[in-house]
Amino acid sequence: MFENYTHTKEDVEAIEEALAYLERPELDFIFKDRDLIKNTLVVSFDSKELFIWTRLKTPKLEKMPCDCKGWNAYRVSHEIRFEDKDQRGWRADLKKEEFKDYIPAEFKKGRFETPVVSGSLLTPFTGIHKELRKTKNRPLDPYYTRESYLATIIHEFGHVYYNQSKRWYYSDKKENLGYMKLSSNLYKGKRVTGLNEVSIRIPATFGGMSELFAFCTDYSAASIFWPSHKEDIDKESVLVIEKLVEREKTLNLEKEDSVFIRGSEDSKKHDFHFFAKVLGRIVLEKYPKSWPEKLFRFS
Repeated sequence: MFENYTHTKEDVEAIEEALAYLERPELDFIFKDRDLIKNTLVVSFDSKELFIWTRLKTPKLEKMPCDCKGWNAYRVSHEIRFEDKDQRGWRADLKKEEFKDYIPAEFKKGRFETPVVSGSLLTPFTGIHKELRKTKNRPLDPYYTRESYLATIIHEFGHVYYNQSKRWYYSDKKENLGYMKLSSNLYKGKRVTGLNEVSIRIPATFGGMSELFAFCTDYSAASIFWPSHKEDIDKESVLVIEKLVEREKTLNLEKEDSVFIRGSEDSKKHDFHFFAKVLGRIVLEKYPKSWPEKLFRFS
């Protein structure tokens, strides 16, 4: 349907609108340390070109006009083939590995120095989801509006923010060395003082934490900026939960993964979107403005 799609002015404006919403002070309670996301690359595409928004600069790409203060926009021709399945959404990574061949080295310094969010343009995104609403699988698919598109991009920045915080792995070298020294002394039978003051931190390697943070990010943004999109999410969520309640009742959880881990019945890999949908709504009700700190404490 959109394999040969070429962008319009509206498509470009929608991404810049999302970036403008990202900067809004209403979201400061989520993105308290904006340095964590300042070097993020935003990459989109049509059948002929890649489009890159970044606060960084390069002379190696053709520059585009950009109405979003502090951001630079670039374009580069490509020879990548896309199917509709590639244009259904966004992710906190490059949408396709081949994108790397068209991105200059100064924009590829690693996942922490230059994190990436990428996905399709507004028109194919909403067009594909409008078609999904005509099917039995997703009759209440909430991602068919411009507002849902903007919220989706904000969602991916939620992933970036959580991942950049590095709460999910042992990133503090001083802390790590302290654990190792203490453990070694205990194995050696040495007398250790101050053990009660030692804080033990176990990072949240559970993959659902990043998805939970991202869900809470875009649902909060929708509640503030796009109430009609929030209502669409609510309607589909009720339907999805009712369906997966029946699925969960049939599972032997000593041998099978919960729907919290597997998601839908036909999923062939871990899918934490349902886990985030269920727990996220509860977290937001309990901690409407303090949930970012609460989730970081869980990590």
